[in-house]
Amino acid sequence: MLVGSVLYILPSPTRRKMLIEVLIASWIGVQKVPTHKVETIVSVESEEPPSRGIKDIAQELVEDEFGQGQWESFDNIVKSESGWRPDAQNPHSTAFGLCQFLNSTWKHGKTNDPVEQLRECVAYTSDRYNTPNEAWAFWRANRWW
Repeated sequence: MLVGSVLYILPSPTRRKMLIEVLIASWIGVQKVPTHKVETIVSVESEEPPSRGIKDIAQELVEDEFGQGQWESFDNIVKSESGWRPDAQNPHSTAFGLCQFLNSTWKHGKTNDPVEQLRECVAYTSDRYNTPNEAWAFWRANRWW
């Protein structure tokens, strides 16, 4: 989550809950907050590539949908299709975005929003291949998906 010029790294729902508890405690005036509840906060200027945040979101979506053991395959597909660039455009077709969907592939319409692109990619993976591992096996055999 980016607030001002500070990036709060919140990689899991459990850690988010702990950070919220710390913030609430400080707002209502609790004097001492247990140190195990303090979340690491990193200050970041604009040097961090935007795809890092996208990959974090993607991994969370993939693990929520498919469980463990699927992330590497999903990552490989997106790396191969777009290099994790949400604005990637194939100059020879309508393929666009992180997963290089054709205009006819988009369920909810073509979008520049990387999070919406990820949701579409996860849904497409589930609908067509069941899992990222199966999608990656198809991609390796055909060089498309």
